[in-house]
Amino acid sequence: LSGVADSYGVEHRLYTKSGEWKWVLGTGRITARDEAGQPIRVVGVNLDIDERVQSAERLEAALEEAESANAAKSAFLANMSHEIRTPMTAILGYTGLRADDPAARADEAKVRETIGIVRRNGEHLLSIINDVLDISKIQAGAMSVEAIPMKPVEILNDVHTLMASRAQAKR
Repeated sequence: LSGVADSYGVEHRLYTKSGEWKWVLGTGRITARDEAGQPIRVVGVNLDIDERVQSAERLEAALEEAESANAAKSAFLANMSHEIRTPMTAILGYTGLRADDPAARADEAKVRETIGIVRRNGEHLLSIINDVLDISKIQAGAMSVEAIPMKPVEILNDVHTLMASRAQAKR
């Protein structure tokens, strides 16, 4: 400790008479040294900072847990979105091929209507999946915003088509 400044301040734990450990802030100064420059007398105080240190430790632990949970959620959302997107793209592709097939044009109007419903709902599901992926992009700070024209009447028609069969089934 020779060459050490004459004053000090350090946070440490003390074992109390009641058998508890307490965090304290020890501050003081060296008042006497021997011929070799080693401290032989110190005057100071210990200030109880246990609650502040414990609160900071709890806050830090909660923050680490929240960050870990957020990272896990973001990874799950990204993985789930990609897992669902791949087969949904194939479904939409095949319904597009079927709708554009000359043989399908000769079929009844009901077949084309059904293919249209599958296609619209597949596109709707893909839109939902993209929204989920957008959430993980927002959290990662990688989101860009764009304005896309939309037609509310088409959305209402799609909802009606989607829900009509369910409503009829439940009367």
